[in-house]
Amino acid sequence: MRYDLCRMHTVKAVLAALDRLNISHLIMARKINFYRHLFTSGNCVIYNVFIISFLLRGHDEMSMSVFVNKSSALEEVFEKFRLYACV
Repeated sequence: MRYDLCRMHTVKAVLAALDRLNISHLIMARKINFYRHLFTSGNCVIYNVFIISFLLRGHDEMSMSVFVNKSSALEEVFEKFRLYACV
């Protein structure tokens, strides 16, 4: 059991050193791209569904990333992973 815990910390450290994300933080980054695509869609139905279902109800913190610069939003995900990897 102790070996698995040490191995998990090693993998997190290697991923952080290589500027890569683990699966949960990779999903966060993909959500940012997906939500930005919906928000900038030329289709008014898709845009309105996005606004009503995600922004007004506040289901996902990543949906709020459409209001900031994309690189800033993705950098926040990387920073969250770095903090997670250091624990």
